[in-house]
Amino acid sequence: MAENLRATAADQLLENGMRNRTSKRSTLATPLAVLLVILAVLFIGFLTFVWHFNHPKQNPDCKKRVIGIYDNTDSEEIRESHLEKLTHVVFFHTNQFLTANGIQFGSDRDKFRFEKLRNKAKSFGLKVMISIGRELHFFTDNFTNFELRCEFLKFYLHMYLINCSKLTDSIVSFLDEHQVDGVDLFWKWPIASDKSKYLLFVKELRQKMLKKNKEYIISVTAALKKIPGDWAVSFDLEDIIKHVDFMNIFSMNFFSQWGWQTGPAAPLYHGIAPRENFNVDYTMNYYACKLKETSKLNLVIPMDARIWENVKTEQTGSEVFRNVEPINGKVQAKIYTSRRLATETGINFDVAAWDEKTKTSYFFDENSKTFSSFENKKSIEAKLNYVNEKNLGGVWIRSVNMDDGSAHVLDDLNYQEYCSTKSIDTVNYQCA
Repeated sequence: MAENLRATAADQLLENGMRNRTSKRSTLATPLAVLLVILAVLFIGFLTFVWHFNHPKQNPDCKKRVIGIYDNTDSEEIRESHLEKLTHVVFFHTNQFLTANGIQFGSDRDKFRFEKLRNKAKSFGLKVMISIGRELHFFTDNFTNFELRCEFLKFYLHMYLINCSKLTDSIVSFLDEHQVDGVDLFWKWPIASDKSKYLLFVKELRQKMLKKNKEYIISVTAALKKIPGDWAVSFDLEDIIKHVDFMNIFSMNFFSQWGWQTGPAAPLYHGIAPRENFNVDYTMNYYACKLKETSKLNLVIPMDARIWENVKTEQTGSEVFRNVEPINGKVQAKIYTSRRLATETGINFDVAAWDEKTKTSYFFDENSKTFSSFENKKSIEAKLNYVNEKNLGGVWIRSVNMDDGSAHVLDDLNYQEYCSTKSIDTVNYQCA
């Protein structure tokens, strides 16, 4: 009997010990499980952070185009905060793409800079394009005929197998080889005899691009209206618009450093005799009424800064149009393609005055008699609102990497309203 009691007591002690150990293990397991969950959450959070770091906030949902031109200079590279606001980025080559072997980079450095831009832009979901055609002006200024320019290039570059037709093959091959989404044809100074030849070139390029990849994009940069020579009438616009995805209208340089009169590069409205029509609205009105496809038209936002010296009289009823007196027979003026350099030389973007008639910003220094003209947040947002009001397709910023000052104006823009509605082909202009 006693032995049975001792056995029972021993069994109870053993059972209690096992229960205690189980309880201790259970007590330890609970915080361990919580710790594992916390670690798992932290790990997932870290992976999410890394992904978002490499894939920042994108703007592909914007229902209008925001095209950023990247001018391949020594200026600052496009910042990620800029890329977040864009839908397209265009590599604008300062050296010729055209070489003896067709469309190629001018140097290994140019190729490296392009590939770096392309990879970064594609991580944001942007369309990447190249711009070609400026070479036809830089190398052949004395050849106004489109065909002669091609022939001269063939001779100059020893391109015995390259002519205007072969050039289209080279462009398509370049897009394919370098993973480019499209091309902008920068041919904004045509003459009347170019009409049919340039149209055939655009049509042939479009057909070859579609044959290679139906997603390829083609655009053209078109001249402004009513600036010496009236280049716009030298495009076969009604036919060209059928073969391109959009047109970048060069609605700027209405007032520049070579003139005796100050003024904004791209005044939205207004002008002064004899330049009453030197403004964005007049040019966009012309294109919209002529082509009707307003959703294909983009107006330009110039990011340079312009400054004139020895500025004297203000024109009657105007704040931005002033007379410039030459020094030793020459107008003293300059265009800064870097806002950082412009600031270092005295242009103060922070104290800009506002001209309501032209919807532009400026600064006039009474002491030094210098006048500067530039875009700021207010003037750019006025242009964005204009695009909405007029059912235009978008804007192209020339150039994004000029916005390299201590304060980045493009970072402060609010595109929410601009991007919220898609443009339709309705002409909101008075057409003659």
